[in-house]
Amino acid sequence: RYSPFTTNIERLVPFRTLTGRQSYYIDHEIFQQFGESLPVYKPTLPPMVFGTRDKKVKGGKDALVLRYLTPHGKWNIHSTYQDNERMLTLFRGGPVVWLSN
Repeated sequence: RYSPFTTNIERLVPFRTLTGRQSYYIDHEIFQQFGESLPVYKPTLPPMVFGTRDKKVKGGKDALVLRYLTPHGKWNIHSTYQDNERMLTLFRGGPVVWLSN
């Protein structure tokens, strides 16, 4: 099975960067202009309506807020055959969409 960066960590193969180490700093001008040269914390976006067919977001103490997450799947490029038994075994065997409770 393939896991990202296991070769670099377990077998001490240098990363493919100038220093051979993991790097988090990006010195591109556009990233610097937006203050994103280093990883930064960003709070969750407030609920909002994206299209004309979407319903208005209602707030209040009785509102239920769901977080919609789609886990990264290596094999999502094969969307036509996503429900194929072989493709289903390649993912974690769990749901395709996770919702907060």
